[in-house]
Amino acid sequence: MDVRKAFVLNTIASAIASADQRDAYVQYLSQDANGALASFLDDANASVLVASVSGLGSSQLKLKLATDASFPEDCEYQVVLAKLRPGPVAVGDVPANISVSTVSHSPLSSLYHCLKDVYHPLLLTKQQASNGEQPEGLSVKLEPRLVELLQQLEAGLGAVVRKGQRAPMSAASDPNTAPLYEVLTPLDEVAYWEELATG
Repeated sequence: MDVRKAFVLNTIASAIASADQRDAYVQYLSQDANGALASFLDDANASVLVASVSGLGSSQLKLKLATDASFPEDCEYQVVLAKLRPGPVAVGDVPANISVSTVSHSPLSSLYHCLKDVYHPLLLTKQQASNGEQPEGLSVKLEPRLVELLQQLEAGLGAVVRKGQRAPMSAASDPNTAPLYEVLTPLDEVAYWEELATG
């Protein structure tokens, strides 16, 4: 099997299926019924491959491949592979020039959590700890304005995500009725209750 194709198929199958089901999903995906896989690998204009999954928790997962970034209504989870350079995928691009990410629940929620839990620690924590010196692991020192914009983006996304899980008005008087799905840290909880109190 083509090394590029094997990498893509195994990456998707490993993200969506248990160990005993991976081979079956690799077989299914290799059929490439709509041509999305071939397009991603060989078409210079196809920059992403999206595997949309629905039916989680049921006996039958539904899986659809596409080369456009969309989040279908019935989708519960996505695996997204993106080319980091334009053109067809070369054998040498695997895995270093293909970015792999997941989208769970909603694109907005996934962006917020990825920024907060991955990129903030990678970029901003190192940036702040460097005290004017070049941060270790970063090839470019971020300008203060960019640092501020990243912090504002994270705060704004967090507020929008929490509003999407807005508690009913009764939550203010009875905290047991509040949907706390996006509250993962004490700071998230403080922000959630502040936002609820201010309406």
